[in-house]
Amino acid sequence: MATVKQLCDEMSKVAADLISNATTLLELSKSPDPMEEIKEYQEKQEELVEVLLALDKEIHGLADSEADLSGFWKDIVNKIDIFQQMNESFVSNLSIRKGLIRFEVNDLRRTRKNLNSVKKVYVKKTENKSRKSNGKINTLS
Repeated sequence: MATVKQLCDEMSKVAADLISNATTLLELSKSPDPMEEIKEYQEKQEELVEVLLALDKEIHGLADSEADLSGFWKDIVNKIDIFQQMNESFVSNLSIRKGLIRFEVNDLRRTRKNLNSVKKVYVKKTENKSRKSNGKINTLS
């Protein structure tokens, strides 16, 4: 059975790994096409959170663990705060990216619609010119 100190050390390491993983996710959210890598790191993040929760439960299950761990809990809370801030930035980056992509798609649709309407105008002008020429070929002399 692990001691409280060992569990605390492991929990601190897992929290640090969570921050490292969040840092990587944040950087990936700024890259051009990160979705495959993001999925991998998000799965790792979920695993780390599960381990963190299990360790927390195990530490709380030990009767004498609360008395002498106030400094440890401050450290863990600080690491979790850092993780949460990075995760919020990550989500924000993806939301912005999704919004930009949505904007670009809407902009492309609008442009295509405008081009189609312009195309119709030129097609009509071309048809009118060909009707006026009655099948005659206009040549430059």
